[in-house]
Amino acid sequence: RSGALVAGAIMDALYVWNGMSGNFLTWMSMKAAIVALAFLPDGGRIVVVTTLAAVVWDIPSGRSLRVLENSGRMLRARLATAGRIVAACGLSLLQGGWPMSQGTLRLRTSVWDILTGRLLHTEFADGGATEASGSATTLPE
Repeated sequence: RSGALVAGAIMDALYVWNGMSGNFLTWMSMKAAIVALAFLPDGGRIVVVTTLAAVVWDIPSGRSLRVLENSGRMLRARLATAGRIVAACGLSLLQGGWPMSQGTLRLRTSVWDILTGRLLHTEFADGGATEASGSATTLPE
């Protein structure tokens, strides 16, 4: 469609281009390595997931609209419910802090409401792979 945006990341930098013309539009620097990107349905906002947090960015202004904090390292993320929910998977260290020798390393999945920033759910696991996916049509009560 006309005006569609394309985004890519290298390390901690987000780059945005006009998908129709290929013209470079802007770049934004994050505080940590970027592990996932997802445009919100309006096309003007993007969720940028770094190893430390998920950030909702307004592309035209280059401003951060909301930071979804996470205790641990995020590795993957996906949007659901027409871009209202973000689920992120990663690693958390329980009963201590970094480095890993001071606690127990566990897999963690967290789910947030992007509009409010509210953490909806967190689940821990002792092993397995990390992956996130979403297809819910309504928000949990």
